[in-house]
Amino acid sequence: MKKKLLLFMTTVVLLTTPACVSFASDTTDVIIVEDEESIETETEVSINDEVSESLIMSVEVTDEPSDEPATISAASSGTWGNNLTWTLDSAGTFTISGSGAMDSYRTDSFLSLYDEFSNGFIEPSDSTWPIGGIYKSIKKIVIENGITSIAEDSFVLCSNLTSISIPNSVTSIGRYAFTGCSSLTSITIPDSVTEIGDYAFYSCTSLSAVSLGSGLTSIGMAAFLDCDSLTSITVPKSVTEIGWMAIGYKVFSSATGTGGEPVAITIKGYKGSAAETYAAESEKFTFITLDNSAATLGTCSISSLTNVAKGIKIKWSQVSGASGYIIYRKTGSGSYKKIKTITSASTVSYTDKKVVDKNGKTYTYKVVPYSGSTEGTGSEKTMVRLTGTTLTSVKNSAASKAKVKWTAVTSVTGYQIQYSISSSFSSYKTKKVSGATSVSKTLSSLTKGNTYYVRIRTYKTVDGTTYYSAWSGKLKVKITK
Repeated sequence: MKKKLLLFMTTVVLLTTPACVSFASDTTDVIIVEDEESIETETEVSINDEVSESLIMSVEVTDEPSDEPATISAASSGTWGNNLTWTLDSAGTFTISGSGAMDSYRTDSFLSLYDEFSNGFIEPSDSTWPIGGIYKSIKKIVIENGITSIAEDSFVLCSNLTSISIPNSVTSIGRYAFTGCSSLTSITIPDSVTEIGDYAFYSCTSLSAVSLGSGLTSIGMAAFLDCDSLTSITVPKSVTEIGWMAIGYKVFSSATGTGGEPVAITIKGYKGSAAETYAAESEKFTFITLDNSAATLGTCSISSLTNVAKGIKIKWSQVSGASGYIIYRKTGSGSYKKIKTITSASTVSYTDKKVVDKNGKTYTYKVVPYSGSTEGTGSEKTMVRLTGTTLTSVKNSAASKAKVKWTAVTSVTGYQIQYSISSSFSSYKTKKVSGATSVSKTLSSLTKGNTYYVRIRTYKTVDGTTYYSAWSGKLKVKITK
């Protein structure tokens, strides 16, 4: 279905009627009109006869991914501001890394990004937008740990994007960050995120699963507007503010103007919370309370998944009011199965020993708090099970050099060697060796007279994310040559 995006450059006045609400904002906003006919650019427009001198621009977007092949441009890497770098691989995985906040590229002339269209998709004319030439090719986004915020408009209209990985270092998601990402089916917001900006996931029409972290406090205006596939959402108790038309609204157009109307959706939350207040806005909203007389349980977050010698170790955050935890696991894209019930409220770790010999397998875990018959919610985290390797020797093979040898392990991408003059590896250097069949590496530029401690682990990269095994035992070598 084709839609029209309206971009408002000045303040408009909010109107409501029993059947609908009209769009309004004090900032530049995007509005969809489901009208197949073109709309002319005007210097003044009236919506329900009350909109003040607003400049409207209309552009077309489509709900479906582009029919044309997603080809990656010659520029497959670059910078995002001063502190961040990005790469786009041949599979369409966009990885951004570095430290600090993503820079915003919204300016007074940012609307030029939406000026020109081809086959229903934008052709950005602003060369400063880092992904202007390759956004159609992006299928997966991996935001690496260290990035603290996702800037406004960062990935707007990446219509072939299907998944996003957000680390616990991110604390906010800017307005319009993922607007129009019509192929995105699910999103997990980590506990570190406190704010989701206005229109952040607006018109993500395939989005059917949303997991909100326990640290979230604010969901911005129209954040999930026009998310046609979203029929249920659980809102954590931590959320104190839910913006206008944030959840469960769809855009409509009529002779009297453009606005939003509520659609059927189930909102799960807590008594007396912002979620309950918001759900009361429309009879089309169904509110399910997560409270009972026995306990009020929040969301349990997995803090880490680690490959250890005996399996995968799971650590999670303690949930107030819980009497224990239920651990669920799924293999690959399969369904969840309960693997363990923890009966102690103070226990916050468990090692899954059933996967110890499943080298190369992908597992997703969820830890759910419970009290009596009441269960809370749990966020998901994925890990690839990797068995480690064994160091067989480390020898001073030549002047200022040491040759490291180990046993080969199948189904891995390669090996990471760590070496240090400290037996505790308080400071160290690393070397990566690619290839599962590689079994040796020569370390160079070592200092004569020093003793070096060496250890090794396997690693595997899957869809842009790198997973590691446990470290091997350490060997030491004195450099005498």
